[in-house]
Amino acid sequence: MEKLIKHNIFRKYSIPTITFLLLTALYLTVLPAGYTDANNSADGGDLLSAILTNGIPHPTGYPTYLILGKLFHFLPFGTPYTKGALLSLIFSSLAAALVSHLVISSNNKDHSAGNQIAGFAAGFSLGISPLFWSQAVIVEVYGLQSFFVVCTLLWLRNILSKEADTRDDIILSLLSLVVGLSTGNHIMIALFIPAIIFTYLHAFNNKVRLSKLLKYSAIIIAALILVYATLPLRAGNDPLINWGNPKTMEGFFWLVSGKIYHGLAFGVSLSEFFQRTGFLAKYLIDQFSVLGVFIGVLGFVQSFNKSTKVKWIYLWTFIAYTIFSLGYLTNDSVVYLIPPFIVFSILIGSGIKELWKYSSGSLKIGRLIVILFFLFVVYKLPATKHEVDPRGDDSARLYAEQCLNTLPDSAILITESDADTFPIWYYHFGLGQRADIRVIVDGLLPFDWYRETVTQTYPDLSLPTVESKLIREDLARLNPNNTICYSEKINEIDSQYRCMCE
Repeated sequence: MEKLIKHNIFRKYSIPTITFLLLTALYLTVLPAGYTDANNSADGGDLLSAILTNGIPHPTGYPTYLILGKLFHFLPFGTPYTKGALLSLIFSSLAAALVSHLVISSNNKDHSAGNQIAGFAAGFSLGISPLFWSQAVIVEVYGLQSFFVVCTLLWLRNILSKEADTRDDIILSLLSLVVGLSTGNHIMIALFIPAIIFTYLHAFNNKVRLSKLLKYSAIIIAALILVYATLPLRAGNDPLINWGNPKTMEGFFWLVSGKIYHGLAFGVSLSEFFQRTGFLAKYLIDQFSVLGVFIGVLGFVQSFNKSTKVKWIYLWTFIAYTIFSLGYLTNDSVVYLIPPFIVFSILIGSGIKELWKYSSGSLKIGRLIVILFFLFVVYKLPATKHEVDPRGDDSARLYAEQCLNTLPDSAILITESDADTFPIWYYHFGLGQRADIRVIVDGLLPFDWYRETVTQTYPDLSLPTVESKLIREDLARLNPNNTICYSEKINEIDSQYRCMCE
């Protein structure tokens, strides 16, 4: 046993492994079995429907997420929703574990207990922060995205830290593959491009061979091309969910560029931007506590007293993603703060390292602060668990079940937004329920790709013209043998819906 403890692998990976196992066990206690749109997961129905039908979800298509989601649906247990949420759970736990590893391995010569404690504190405090935890137990792309963000930070840190030997070159090549795959999960990984350029320039100046840097770039580009090439292949089978219909170059670029959402980026007014900025400090405290913020700020100061270049990568990540989150014109733009919070958790680890060393006479003040921080972390666990538990929010499921149980035979259901469309898509397309009904999304009718998909899915249905302003009336006139139904919002605050028929 003593030899095992002294072994380098045990020292480096025992704490990350413990972090992973603890968080996984904790997340499993609130993993939902049924459909929910809790924790800003309204897109979950679209993503799940695309996975179950081999289709293509809303822009940017998320091909990496689709591939991994399909693999998770081969699991021999759990409901389709549980399997989708497990993807978020596993990769969120891995992300937090990698944060622990990143903190511990920042100084490979430091084998002290303080270094191990700092690594655990960084990963675990991130894992139980309300925003991070909320995304770890639902069907959404942000749990997986957190894993990709940490891998990108680790990749950049390793390139900056030293010239790669053979072993490190293999690790960097694998991380390059992961970075390439990350482009197919969420397009905002592109915010790392300035950090990559900075890292490459610094590495080249430090005599890292250009051939190695070009190799890493080639791996990233190859992975990017291969993963996005799956979208036209999927579209070629004319799936039931087929955003953009990317069989053509026009449809492909419309989809992967996220053109439909361009107006949301920096779409908030200046006054609202500053209002959100003022809210940021309070929100940071909500995630890590006052004591955690104090330790993180200490870690920030300590990091900038060092000559390492990785501090600029952390600073860029924090600032770039924070500005994007504050300026993005949606109510759920807070999810883009996960990368800044990942960075802040790393700073908490740096701060704890410093506190663990600090002492005043016989009283270990720094260690006392660290102990108080851990006590508060444990104290707030029940409240955070209750706050992020998605199992109690079943409004979307009840709406979909009410619709599908009460719609007349061969009814045409008109939906209007993501919140009322995606639950219906999940049950109707994903689970194959109520094959007799026709579902039409009013807001998508102006798009040629959507009209083509509807015509292929429901060949007996006649659609009104693109110029039609009276969708219900025109659908009733063109399809006299079908009852026209529609979703109606009954609660503006919670976006609750019900189905009505004419």
